[in-house]
Amino acid sequence: MEKIIIALDGPSGSGKTTLLNLLAGLIRPSSGEVLSDGMSIHKDKKAIREYWAKIGYLLQLSERMVFSSTVKKEIEYSLKARNFKKAIRQDLISKAINLAGVDSKHMERHPMTLSGGELRKVEIASVLSYNPELILFDEPLAGLDLDSRMNFYRLLDEIKGKCSVVMVTHDASSALRMNRLIVLENGSIKYDGDSSIILNNDIYCDIGIEINELTSINAILKASGIDYEDSLREVLNEI
Repeated sequence: MEKIIIALDGPSGSGKTTLLNLLAGLIRPSSGEVLSDGMSIHKDKKAIREYWAKIGYLLQLSERMVFSSTVKKEIEYSLKARNFKKAIRQDLISKAINLAGVDSKHMERHPMTLSGGELRKVEIASVLSYNPELILFDEPLAGLDLDSRMNFYRLLDEIKGKCSVVMVTHDASSALRMNRLIVLENGSIKYDGDSSIILNNDIYCDIGIEINELTSINAILKASGIDYEDSLREVLNEI
């Protein structure tokens, strides 16, 4: 599966979550096909099972869907469901919690006793544990405080070189970390191109997306003769 790094944006009801559900194989398209390595993921039951085994899907507020009584069991659940042998599960769990930033002291705690940010890390670790080829994020920053957002930016920089990522987000800082931005409107693609459009005030207005704080700052500084885009990208890379 060729690596893709895409941010999805668009107003409420534009079809972002529906598109993720299509990519996840949870719903069938009314026309056309969803292809993986050139083959329809809905070809038969075996094809969809094999596809599900190599993707991860973080639903919006996915921490509300907790299946296990401890953090360790919650992460291990994903590995058991994919028939990973017991002998290698602990090593995969250790790597996943290190990457996601889960405190090892929390492993025997009930997931619901953690803070929202810590619980989100656990759900991310559950997905990372089986090394998916594609990760789908639906508003992963929803409800997170500043520290948790900064940790997610670092995680995103780490994982996007190892697998494909498609992420629904209205957050400019995370979108700018993606190679490509797709803007949806009423179920259609209104823009598909480089994510740096976020920093172009005029074009961003033309495609009808709400102006974010970074775009506003960039427009003001450019009007003053200051090239803000390169500096901003350097700052984001340092976060």
